[in-house]
Amino acid sequence: MTLHWKWLNGDFDEEIDAKLFGALKIDLNGRVITRSYDRVTEMVRDSVNVVIFPLALAIIKNWWTLLYEPRKSDDYEDSSGLRHSLDCYMNGFCFPAVALWSGGADTVTIEHPNVSLQHSRLEFLPTGSSFTHLQRREVEENLFELIQAVIERAPSGPASCELSELWNRVLKSFGDDEERQYCEAAGRLGVDPYDPDAEDISALANGLSGRLFSDICEAATLPELQAATDWAREGTRHFDIVPSLDVSHFGAFPEKNPQMRIWEQGYEAARTARKKLNLEGDKPRRVVDSIFGTAVRADSATVGGNHTNALEGIVDRNNGKMRIALPMTSARLRRSRLCRASYLAWKAAEGDTAAVTTATTIDQQASRAFAAELLAPKDLLWDLAGQDGLTPELIETFAEENVCPEQTIIWQAYNHQIPLRGVSLPAKG
Repeated sequence: MTLHWKWLNGDFDEEIDAKLFGALKIDLNGRVITRSYDRVTEMVRDSVNVVIFPLALAIIKNWWTLLYEPRKSDDYEDSSGLRHSLDCYMNGFCFPAVALWSGGADTVTIEHPNVSLQHSRLEFLPTGSSFTHLQRREVEENLFELIQAVIERAPSGPASCELSELWNRVLKSFGDDEERQYCEAAGRLGVDPYDPDAEDISALANGLSGRLFSDICEAATLPELQAATDWAREGTRHFDIVPSLDVSHFGAFPEKNPQMRIWEQGYEAARTARKKLNLEGDKPRRVVDSIFGTAVRADSATVGGNHTNALEGIVDRNNGKMRIALPMTSARLRRSRLCRASYLAWKAAEGDTAAVTTATTIDQQASRAFAAELLAPKDLLWDLAGQDGLTPELIETFAEENVCPEQTIIWQAYNHQIPLRGVSLPAKG
């Protein structure tokens, strides 16, 4: 990600607007998302002419949320998307639709859908993919440079004082490890860590590993956090009695292929695991039974107690073995979550604990694809579909025979372009 700006002379009533008017270009891996066609001049240009002050102010005010909160689910109508959309802060200037979300520990996801501006003289040109996944460090550095440039150029006055004070507050948090960890956790929840009236969330992390608490915060909302952390602590106490499964039999975790999309990495990991375990060609139900043994039974890995729907299980890895704790659920969902947990354990470092959640971070998305390929292999679905495609009857029969959620089969077919006949796409989850 690179941001380029050139200061321009602007005719504005406010001095700060005139001083911070510029041509801004945003380049994401060679795709210029600010590239537009001007319907009046009939020219194409790579930058947008805007007052950059409101953009810098919005980034500073929402720093921790913009960079650390992922989408909590695949519900793209969620109103939380407004605080992640940079174009919402541009005070009427034409700006491309672009939103920043956390993609997980080391990743920021830039969402830039193609949106038609009907009443604008500018038409932003398509850039291909609607999502770009970038290294968190690089994104932070780019935003840091933009903010510093704005602060240095801003004329003296109340607006520039507010900008500097808010930025100094963020810089102070950078310098204190404990405060930074708190700010990151609050950001994952989507709350302002500097709100004096906000609930102190630090006590809710007691007894949980840093990774596990982070995973929970990425999926839960603030009202759900208490129940989620209580259940997670109860789950970790059950690790001593749940079955221990050998994840080292999967072999080395596949190296990331930068040419693959997130879900393709999950699919490929499932095929690698089947091959390593000599389970290729077996029926999906038999594959899952072979991997998890007695853990597929409700009385083996299930932990009671209240829990939030955002938290679907926890898993830890020690000495090449994984232990999985799940809330009470149906047999079909239990098998799906066992598969997802095994992916997270396979990828995890020794001694790590992770959560299976509804969040859309890279690891959670890949774990869903991993589970889908184990439960409903695409090659098997292609054979089942034949020339006519998958019908509701075929899907129901396959789900019953293989103890698999029907929605997993439907999304697996959809993602692999397997024809669906008389089938509607269900909600993700």
